[in-house]
Amino acid sequence: MLGPTAASSRRSANAAAPRPGAQIQARISRKKRRRVVGYPTGSRNVEDLLKDAEPAIASMPDPAKTRNLLRLDRRLLELYAVRGRAISFYANRKAEFGLK
Repeated sequence: MLGPTAASSRRSANAAAPRPGAQIQARISRKKRRRVVGYPTGSRNVEDLLKDAEPAIASMPDPAKTRNLLRLDRRLLELYAVRGRAISFYANRKAEFGLK
């Protein structure tokens, strides 16, 4: 006859065993979640960065050419985005205090 410890250890061994196909199910659910949540694509990220960089691009001699070149260089685009955010923050902060 089995004692209570033998039965409980058998149950815990069965509970710890992975279900067959559990990894496949997890992969499928991750794919569904990615579709449902809608993570931004690479081009969407670039468009968002370009939107942030707009104040910095506007101060350049040829904004259209700069915008097209920034699409090709991600590091430079991120630098321009940071600069554009700083410019817009500075302008908004000046407006709060009523400065020109």
